[in-house]
Amino acid sequence: MQFTLAYFLALVMQSPTTCFLAYILLAGVQLGVATATQTIEKDVVIIGGGAAGIFAATLLRSKGTSFAVIEKKPQFGGDTMTYTIPGTNKTVDYGVQGYTPLVDGSYSVAEQFFNAYDVPTIFVHRSETSSGTTRYFDFRTIEELTNFTFNTNLSAYTTQANKYPWLGYQTQTPTPIPSDLLLSFGDFVEKYSLQSSIYNIFYNVEGCGDVLSLPAYYVLRELNAAHLLALSPTSPGLVVTTEGNQEAFLRAQAQFGTDALVNSTVQSAQRDGNGVTLIVKTPSGQQTIKASKLLVAMPPTPMNMAPLALDSTESGIFSKFAWSGWYSGLVSVTGFPPGEGFQNAGLDTLYNLPVLPALYQLSPTNATNIYLVRYGSQATGSDDAVKADILSTVERVRAAVLPNAGNLPPVEMLVFSNDSPFNLHVSAAALAAGVNNQLGGLQGHRSTWYSGAAFFGASSADIWNATQAVVADLLAA
Repeated sequence: MQFTLAYFLALVMQSPTTCFLAYILLAGVQLGVATATQTIEKDVVIIGGGAAGIFAATLLRSKGTSFAVIEKKPQFGGDTMTYTIPGTNKTVDYGVQGYTPLVDGSYSVAEQFFNAYDVPTIFVHRSETSSGTTRYFDFRTIEELTNFTFNTNLSAYTTQANKYPWLGYQTQTPTPIPSDLLLSFGDFVEKYSLQSSIYNIFYNVEGCGDVLSLPAYYVLRELNAAHLLALSPTSPGLVVTTEGNQEAFLRAQAQFGTDALVNSTVQSAQRDGNGVTLIVKTPSGQQTIKASKLLVAMPPTPMNMAPLALDSTESGIFSKFAWSGWYSGLVSVTGFPPGEGFQNAGLDTLYNLPVLPALYQLSPTNATNIYLVRYGSQATGSDDAVKADILSTVERVRAAVLPNAGNLPPVEMLVFSNDSPFNLHVSAAALAAGVNNQLGGLQGHRSTWYSGAAFFGASSADIWNATQAVVADLLAA
């Protein structure tokens, strides 16, 4: 119904009650509150515009299946983020740095995704932490560990990881789950004498919080056999794009047109075995989306899932999750020698692991005076507090390294992303009780399917590989 001025005046003239109704309706219009909704009908609706959601949408589009993607951020990409230096065409990736092969050594899913959007790719050998010379400081005290060394040989760890080639491409675990996977990773390190490698392992699973207390399952899933292949000097390395790793996601967003609902969130939902109906808040007003099937490709935390009206089975599973905080960005810093980076190492901590919350690293990029920063915490914190800590830490590192730092321009945050919640995980007891098999059992429940890091680990290639099976199952149902 269109609420015209004449309609409001007619209500005002009828009675005090209708006058009040007119006031409420008029206030709603003036405040931008939708008084009528647009209804969209699709075969599939996807929540989440990151690796899982956009790969799934790409598969659906190739099969002629109609879809809509709901993403709360202004751009697709999830943890894949690219910064374009103003006034230039030069890009710097500050999210995903590259894409690993699958466990069989194939890069097929990465090639499939980037080829779908005509984005050229190359292979590189790239460290997660630095592209230059690294100096190690305890970022709490800004004391340098001048003679710090650690074992970069992960062969002993690889021997253990190769026992579980299924990690990363399936949610379900054997029954009973192997006992080593239920050990705390600290106990796992001691059992297999990995102490000299733990600092290296820690920095290959950045964002996972207190790694030593996590069940070993989660560390082995993140730094799995496929990831280890990419680290091998004899492998092609990582797949990266020549135009910034987010480019394929941005092209997808442009090509999807009105089927890309960015800056949008689900307000409420009805789901049953016959389909789903979502009420979605968008920049252009409220929309109703009706679909036969729903794919959830966002972190399934209780808060994120609350608008989907969980039943007791779903809430009983998702309420078991805990997670860590993970943040990334780029800062502008002058004065450092070219190619020199800085990494956090505890001066007096077990295995020299940094104490969180803290900045993990300050690493040079392919752009002069622009540095990659990554920050981690045991739990999520406020963006303002994290940004303030990052800037303060970088200033203190610079003051320790450069005697004339006080005469240099202040450190500037160019771009910042809160990628929390990260590393959704459950306790060893919940793993032993079969929570992963319960997660897998949710596929198709109430016309809803799932993909993403909580189900398959953080590697985009692993997520894409697993998403192929999820989408095939969804379409077959």
